[in-house]
Amino acid sequence: MKGTTYSHRAGGYRYFLAGLLLASVLAVGLPAQVIADMTGHGGMIRALRVSPDGSVVLSASFDHSARLWRLDEQSTIQVLNGHDGPVNDAIFLSSNSIATAGADGQVIIWGGPDMRIQNRIKAHRGRITSLAAVDATHLISGGWDGKIILMDVQSGAATAEFDMKEAVVGVAITADQRHLIAAGRSGDIARWRLSDGVRTAKLQAHNVSLFQLQRSANGQRLLTVGPDSFVKIWDLEGFQLLHEYGVASNRRVSASAVNTNGGLLAVGYLDGTVMIVDAVTGVMQRQLQADNGPVWSLAFTANNRFLLSAGKSERIRVWHIDSGDRITLAGETTFQRPTPWLDSPHPGAALFRKCAICHALTASEPQRSGPHFQGLPGRVMGSVTGYRYSRALQKGDLAWNRENLMQLFSQGPDRFLPGTKMPVQRIGNEVDLGNLIDYLEILTRPH
Repeated sequence: MKGTTYSHRAGGYRYFLAGLLLASVLAVGLPAQVIADMTGHGGMIRALRVSPDGSVVLSASFDHSARLWRLDEQSTIQVLNGHDGPVNDAIFLSSNSIATAGADGQVIIWGGPDMRIQNRIKAHRGRITSLAAVDATHLISGGWDGKIILMDVQSGAATAEFDMKEAVVGVAITADQRHLIAAGRSGDIARWRLSDGVRTAKLQAHNVSLFQLQRSANGQRLLTVGPDSFVKIWDLEGFQLLHEYGVASNRRVSASAVNTNGGLLAVGYLDGTVMIVDAVTGVMQRQLQADNGPVWSLAFTANNRFLLSAGKSERIRVWHIDSGDRITLAGETTFQRPTPWLDSPHPGAALFRKCAICHALTASEPQRSGPHFQGLPGRVMGSVTGYRYSRALQKGDLAWNRENLMQLFSQGPDRFLPGTKMPVQRIGNEVDLGNLIDYLEILTRPH
């Protein structure tokens, strides 16, 4: 670490999508006819980032992918598939590169005109929760193993390691690029000097625990959120508490964001609402009904005029902050998820809704965190083209039928298929299990 310097790259960001400037009509509010969300992810969206020029959105999802979107058209530019598990964070590094991090413990660097994988770095033992860019060539990652790693994105080498001694839930870099900040699950936040690795401060930010840390785009403010219903604003340079607010104590906070200059907060809740709060006075300016269930991710645009939200519906929505209006476009999205089969009166439908969180019904739907169900009866495990299976399933020759599906859920995936990345789940009630398999057979029966 000693002697290492990091220079800020001046001249602003010229993104590989520089021609995709935020449409002028978006800047004044769209008079459009049809609400158009950004759709395509097949799982919870864990992180949202907006490029500094405001034209591109980067999202990370439970479906094992990240996506790049045009904000002016609210359409997908590119799907980035490379992780063997949920993608927990994604960040812009430079004008032509981004980084993603996942539950597989890997950081993947993407770059070039076609955004291909440039480097794959096994950075942590266990899941990575957060990334922050130092500059275009260095980043830091924090993970559940308690480590914060400073790495060279080109070589993949770890140039320094810091120990939080507990699961890390968030990391950030100060505006002068001299210090890193990390938040631990217990509620502590700590600061280290990058030049020599010395920890210069540590304090308890929240009494119970801490589950989110956000930095304002100008690098001067830090936002921390915990289950104690408090949102706190910190001065990053002085490491001092500026403001704290008790927000809706009867509701659980699920997401948060701070705008570019640190003047506004957005706080999302499990009931789908979002509060926009003045960061200085603590006065709520507006409340949005952003979703019909938990809000998982929030982000402000670079000009601070719009807010992006993502929640239970797995859609990214854009809101005009001053008016509270949901931004609309004169056009329709190309993907509408078929849902009638989720609302069926069949006794197996209720359990199947849990399957639908991770699995698409047909091959034509966007890929989710698990392989689709089309052609499941008789299909050999590990055979869906384009899906990244765990090594255990890549080598198997089991063909799915009623008997082994029953065993899968009665024993549990971890016992029936050791090495699978399928979440551990068991169905002990034979009647419920039989109903689920009956319904699955109906849905996947060839027509």
